[in-house]
Order: sequence, then structure tokens, then C-alpha cells
Amino acid sequence: MERGRAYLDAGAPVVFVPGVLDEDRISALVEAFGPRRLSTIALPGTPSLARQAELGVARVSFGPLSQRVSLTALVRLVETVHAGGGVPADTRSLS
Repeated sequence: MERGRAYLDAGAPVVFVPGVLDEDRISALVEAFGPRRLSTIALPGTPSLARQAELGVARVSFGPLSQRVSLTALVRLVETVHAGGGVPADTRSLS
């Protein structure tokens, strides 16, 4: 929090705090930095975007999460095919 305050005092518009943050930690950071001055990253286990907005978060980054979601789907496909199955029925069509 001390480092974040120093960034804000030096003119940064927001402070990015990476990692899995629960509501209590987010609330403490928003209290320390001020409303709409905290930027977080969306990870499994973090509050929803709507809840983070309610708590005063300015921005939520998705970082490499879209790539991880894609790789998870690819692994599931490989596992299904390896087990003798085919393309999952819920796969989106190209059209």
C-alpha cells in the first residue's frame, strides 16, 4: 500500500495490484488509494467484475487469461480425441 500511494503521489492515475485478491483486500486497497484508483487482474477466485466495480476498482485486466482459456479448451479437445471421442458438441461453428 505504501508503494501504491507513492506511485499515486508521483502522478500515476491507478495502481495495478496483481494476484488473487478477495473482497476484504480489495476494500482495503481502495480505502488506501481512493475510489477508482485500483487496477486488478481477473483470475479464478477473484470477485466478479460487477462486484469489483461496486467495491471501487477502476480497471480489471484479463492479462493472459484469454490465452489460458483457449489452451484449456485445446487440452480438453485433445483429451476427448485421445479417449476415442470427437469434436465436442458445444464447439462453435466457423460461420
